Amino acid sequence: MIILLGVLSWRIMPVDGGGPWLRVLGVTRRCAGAVSGRGLAGGWVRGRVRNSGAAQYDPSVKFDKFTVTLLVLRPDAPQLDDEAAAALQDAHMAHLADLHEAGHLLAAGPLLGLQDREFRGLSILNVDPERALQLKEDDPAVRAGRFAVMVLPWIVPGGAMSFSPTRFPRSMAETEAD
Repeated sequence: MIILLGVLSWRIMPVDGGGPWLRVLGVTRRCAGAVSGRGLAGGWVRGRVRNSGAAQYDPSVKFDKFTVTLLVLRPDAPQLDDEAAAALQDAHMAHLADLHEAGHLLAAGPLLGLQDREFRGLSILNVDPERALQLKEDDPAVRAGRFAVMVLPWIVPGGAMSFSPTRFPRSMAETEAD
């Protein structure tokens, strides 16, 4: 069994003539047979792999570049009363709305789960990682010491993702309105 990116598992099996080839994001590799596997989302993927030793880049595959940021709850985050926490949350949401209106932020939202979870929010920005860090460090919740920012460059095959125009809420009150 081959593990790719720690996310997809593959098993080797014979293919219909022509040899085993697998192509993943423009990289072609060879192995002892064809591969097929099931991703975490449950979809089956089949392909061929060429075992040439060195990976070969296919320049015809184009990628879109994004930056993903995670808001991480700091272990030394200040304890806030309900009123101060609500005001900080509204300031955080207004900051996200400003980033979206400026064209930097494509998507953002909370990561749901237990109250004491480490990762609290995820954003996808269309700026380079350095600029994303600058923009996210201006978030009032980051400046207040509640969150740290983790920045991850991310590429996907060109056109694989698209984002529709929307309006980001500027406060919790806007999310509760019907």
